[in-house]
Amino acid sequence: AEILAAATVPLRGFSKCTTSKQGFNTECSTGTSARFGFCASCSSSSCGRYSSVAIGVGLASASGPEMGAGWTNTFATKSDACFPVLAAYRNVWIYVENVTSTEEDGDAFNRLLTAGGGAVLPQEATAIPAGLGGGVALTLRGRNLGQEPQHMQVFVCGEPCRVTATDHNASSVRCETAARRSQVMASLYPAANPRTDLATAAAGARFYTERGEAEASIMSSWSPRVSSPALAEFSLRFSNDVAASESLGVSIDADYELKSEGVGLFSIGATGLLEAVALSVTRTSSRSLSLELQQTLRALSDVSLVVPVVAATASASLGFWRFETRDSGELPTHTNDAQTLGFELVEIFTIRVTAAHAPPTATFPVDIALGLGSAKPRQLRIVLPAGYTAPPNCTSSPSTSCEQRIDGASGLRSLYLTPSSKSAFSGSPTLAALVTAPSVEPSELGSAGGWIVSGHITSGGTQCGWGEDREGFSLTPLSGIEMRYAGIPLTTVSLAISFEVRWHGTGSAARTPRALQILPPATYELSCDTRFLRLISMPGNSSVCAVDPFTLSLAGDRPLPEGLHTFMLAVKVPRETPEASDSSAPGLLDPFFKVLLLEGSDPLGSSKVVDSNMQVLASPVLSMLLRVQQPIISWTFSRPLSEPYITVRFALERNVAAGDKPFRFAALLLEIPEGFKHVITSASDVWSLNNEFPHAEDWAQYDRPGSIGSFFSGANATFRKIRLLRDESKRVPLGKYGWAFPVSIPLVMPSENIWRLSLCSLPTCSDGGDASAL
Repeated sequence: AEILAAATVPLRGFSKCTTSKQGFNTECSTGTSARFGFCASCSSSSCGRYSSVAIGVGLASASGPEMGAGWTNTFATKSDACFPVLAAYRNVWIYVENVTSTEEDGDAFNRLLTAGGGAVLPQEATAIPAGLGGGVALTLRGRNLGQEPQHMQVFVCGEPCRVTATDHNASSVRCETAARRSQVMASLYPAANPRTDLATAAAGARFYTERGEAEASIMSSWSPRVSSPALAEFSLRFSNDVAASESLGVSIDADYELKSEGVGLFSIGATGLLEAVALSVTRTSSRSLSLELQQTLRALSDVSLVVPVVAATASASLGFWRFETRDSGELPTHTNDAQTLGFELVEIFTIRVTAAHAPPTATFPVDIALGLGSAKPRQLRIVLPAGYTAPPNCTSSPSTSCEQRIDGASGLRSLYLTPSSKSAFSGSPTLAALVTAPSVEPSELGSAGGWIVSGHITSGGTQCGWGEDREGFSLTPLSGIEMRYAGIPLTTVSLAISFEVRWHGTGSAARTPRALQILPPATYELSCDTRFLRLISMPGNSSVCAVDPFTLSLAGDRPLPEGLHTFMLAVKVPRETPEASDSSAPGLLDPFFKVLLLEGSDPLGSSKVVDSNMQVLASPVLSMLLRVQQPIISWTFSRPLSEPYITVRFALERNVAAGDKPFRFAALLLEIPEGFKHVITSASDVWSLNNEFPHAEDWAQYDRPGSIGSFFSGANATFRKIRLLRDESKRVPLGKYGWAFPVSIPLVMPSENIWRLSLCSLPTCSDGGDASAL
């Protein structure tokens, strides 16, 4: 009766006989048949005589046309005769309950067949608890249903139900429901569509490298690479509570490898911060994980799932991610039916960046060797390490154009390289670019110092691959620098700087330094005072000196010769030793001298840096209680191979107290330049020019010819050092002090003709570089 009412059959013309041959592929008398429905007699026929009319789906009649759905032309008439009139068409939908039934009576089919016009599934029918995600197995039973799944089609709610099996007598079909792409049916039949689905939130999924999101923030939005470690993050939302006893299954149908170590599930707590969900993780296969929940997840609340993975081996392997929760029942309690599309995978690029010479703050060429795999990018982005920049024209090759841009989020600079021919990069190209280095290694700026390349199909378009050179190259600061001066506070003293000059390149490409530039810490003052200024290694040469910034060059703008050089200049020492900068006052307490060799001699021009060292540490500044003037050296004559007397003097501007407070002053150490040597044969050869100085007993210590061992470090005697001991039990009054002794003059003066006088805190002081040298 329900199917008749739903189809709005006029009952006054319908036979009152019982229906017959209900089911699939039913055949009535006189050539009438139905794919799904039942047969009946026309109103003028006696019951049981023959059944010549049909109602249902897929109708055929000997006296009428084939019909999609409705009833045949003799099913109902205006009179009691079987005349071929009043065939009727109806729009029909078929729904399948989650029951397996072999009922053949009309009531079973009445529940399954629903005509159009706004009719709904009867409330007493059992709904399918599968939600919109699909993936539920259904069994349809009947007769003559077919035996070959590949030739069968089943539709449920307008969507195909994939046929998975049939039986040998064609009486049952098993299929798996698809995800519903429309909410229309869910709205019409809410009882059949309870909210039991699991969906990825609008944020979807994202990827970042296994080193962590913070370190790799610039790559967090990049596509994952094939066969590479990664972290996949998903936002999930459940429509019902997920009990603590349930499990969350995670799987992918591409050849990913899912890792159980590091898996995390996080909910948003009352404070708005992420809170870890208690769980245990089991790796059920290389592509699937099972998360056993140990606390309840509330309905309609977002959770974040982080899964460490090794991405698939092929860039075409997108795959689909399946998420479902299960309890002890046969069906999942939530599922997304594997509708979350996987990540776009890109090629692994290799990159190796090298530089022949990389001075700090200099602009120099780098070679960028790439391996692009099968990708053919038309644009390459090279992300520079922290602190690196590039000149406006950042390419050194006419075959490639280069543009520098700044990443707003990270502040890092990138070079965008495109072929001049507008073709694509491919294979293993080596590209040349110009970069400007920072003053220190990127690691000292809080960066790993790596170089990153990203390839794009078009300019700023789809990414096709990326790679990292995590090591890069090291800066090559000017080595062998020695800077010596007395750290006496608020005093102008001599500063001797030794450095090595090297020319880089050959021919017209040679880079030759023509000027020495020194940038002192902010509290130091350098000057061009001619009383101090000396080109020690180049006697007889005149120089040009500029103060701000301090720049020293040879007259005539001549290049500095290759080799070791020593220059001397004046420096005023500050009150205290500068310390490292802090974030509140960057650069104000920089403790480093910065030494640069420039191609040009114009201190205010755009001279290029040939070599540099930006971290020559300032010497410690001594106590304000030690006030000593610049020492003075004099000699009686200086003929080669002669033996004159040398006199060394200094003035003490403040008394030095007896004992070791506030500092200890135990000895004086005089070091003689290489080539010179003292010719002291007895204590009487050493003269003290002021008897106010409290000498200790046997106060002059020096090595003699033929002596075994040495007063100084080393097993062999040295004739280039003299030590003068003080009686520490007595004070040293302020005044001028000096000592004289004989030396032998060499045939040729040394390039580093510097005499060094050190005040020492220990009587065993043997070198001006000792910790005891004040």
